[in-house]
Amino acid sequence: MKEIDRILVPGGVLKASFQPHDFYDEKYKFSTHDEFSKILRSLGYDISIVENEGGRVEVLLAVKPGGTIYYSAKKLMEEDKRDWEEQVKEDKTI
Repeated sequence: MKEIDRILVPGGVLKASFQPHDFYDEKYKFSTHDEFSKILRSLGYDISIVENEGGRVEVLLAVKPGGTIYYSAKKLMEEDKRDWEEQVKEDKTI
């Protein structure tokens, strides 16, 4: 987490997905967003989380504090969802 925070510029956005039932990274010990988001919150990141029903996939979007233009994580997540829905409408193979 320290490396992610070090590399990400102020106001930068991090988007991560977690698949709690299908994946567990032994090296990093993350299978859900819980520990990941707890650390980001402690660093002052604005966080938005989408937890799909049935626990299949969790999506976390975090905005690092300190940017010159502020976008809330919730607003960015809503925009991302709208964009994804448009892509699905245009491409029926998704």
